[in-house]
Amino acid sequence: DLYFGSVSMVGHSAGSMLKSSDQKDGPRPPIGPDEPGIPAATVSANLTMRPFSDAFLQDYLKSEGKHALGSVGCYRLEGLGAQLFSEIQGDYFTILGLPLMGLLDLLRRRGAMAS
Repeated sequence: DLYFGSVSMVGHSAGSMLKSSDQKDGPRPPIGPDEPGIPAATVSANLTMRPFSDAFLQDYLKSEGKHALGSVGCYRLEGLGAQLFSEIQGDYFTILGLPLMGLLDLLRRRGAMAS
């Protein structure tokens, strides 16, 4: 059996945090090391937020509404959130929350999908 999970972490100059499963709880601190015997991979992407005006931010939040609150970092890269950034480095699927290319490779190597 194969089991997998994905954890999204948001980093900034003051540190990093994990997205909470419940907005009332607030952000959770980063998780500890992996359990022995459980293979894990860390994949990262870097997004550089551009400078923008308060008016732009207000328009963005009005347009995105509650969708922004349901997204790590309050943006949806596949939507209007792309306008928040000046530079993006890394895999698109990793940014969306699941490093799909690595997962597909793992499934092929383990014989769970045709290669």
